[in-house]
Amino acid sequence: MFGNRKQALLADRPDQPRMSTNVTDFMEKLGLSDDQIAEMANPMSDQQRRLDESEATLATFVMQTNAMWSERMGAIIDLQPRHMLPTSCWDSLDTPDRTLLMDVLGLLPAQPWNTVLLAANDETAALLGVGRHPRSLSEEEQTANKLASLTIAEELESVKRQQGATLDPSRLDPAEVPDEIRNTAVVRIIAIARPVASAVLGQDVVDHSRSTFFGD
Repeated sequence: MFGNRKQALLADRPDQPRMSTNVTDFMEKLGLSDDQIAEMANPMSDQQRRLDESEATLATFVMQTNAMWSERMGAIIDLQPRHMLPTSCWDSLDTPDRTLLMDVLGLLPAQPWNTVLLAANDETAALLGVGRHPRSLSEEEQTANKLASLTIAEELESVKRQQGATLDPSRLDPAEVPDEIRNTAVVRIIAIARPVASAVLGQDVVDHSRSTFFGD
């Protein structure tokens, strides 16, 4: 029978089509695993897949960086990533603008341009001279994040105006956006990241992390 675990996996994604018990029972008889059935019942969007891939790539980079610095320092180093522009800058957008930012401009939260590495503990901070990872969201950070979200929204509006008032990002082929328009928007949005992070963490902290771990 189609187990409780699989039903729960399907129930977690109510926006996706459900499979009848007869169909899932048949698929189990064919030898498909629970995960394979859930994937077929709930196909992952290309957008979500790219998000997951970028997060996995970042996690691998962090793991390798921690291993390298642990070996170099002869101590356990624990660095953790922090997005300079938080995921709320993406989540606060409506679906068309989110599509424009991610699919057309190709900007995702977990990409290297949007990341700093900070110390998860005092020992790591002392050994590497990096800032501590904040444990809570400060009032200054909330304000900076709101300003960043507004600026991103303005840049996306600029792209839409230049492409025409009837632009529907969900139906837009990225190739239809001229490189000049796309590149200008990308550069302007990426340029927001450091000032936002610096306003919250301090410019020295951001600059040190970027130069040490990302080479810029």
